[in-house]
Amino acid sequence: MESITKESARLFSDSLSENTWKSYSRARSVLTSFQLQYALGKVWPVPVEQLVQFIAYSSLKHLSAATVRSYISGISFFHKSLNLEDTTKNFIISKMLERLHRNPPKDNRAPMTLSLLRQITDALPSICTSSYESLLFKSSFILAIFAIFRGSEFTTKHKSDSSTVALQMSDMVLSDQ
Repeated sequence: MESITKESARLFSDSLSENTWKSYSRARSVLTSFQLQYALGKVWPVPVEQLVQFIAYSSLKHLSAATVRSYISGISFFHKSLNLEDTTKNFIISKMLERLHRNPPKDNRAPMTLSLLRQITDALPSICTSSYESLLFKSSFILAIFAIFRGSEFTTKHKSDSSTVALQMSDMVLSDQ
């Protein structure tokens, strides 16, 4: 019977991708932080009123509609996995999510320009602790801009991360041409 129990747990665990598990765990963590901050009870299923407040809280934090919807999906998943009533399917919750989707927050990101890149790289010598560090950041910024990299495509989250996802020295080819 133990092997059957382990296999059923494995099958359930493998029913979602690793990233989905992380996303849903993050949703639960953010909900718990919200509940602690406002001295709300940690009750499952999460009461509709608390979900309404959580969505409003997320909106005031300027979270995107996609992020809020992801959080609600995570909460829904935990409701279902615990065989509880799924309060996230409430009419009011659906309407609030619709409204968030129709009224996205203003995107205040600005595009990188050559002028801005120059300002940033010119400021590096006064910020960095050595000329080596300054040159390292300058080359990283220029590489990121001209190769159209996202930060995650050429960096790692932790110093000890030996992930092959980030740009490696073996990916580089130096040429005289």
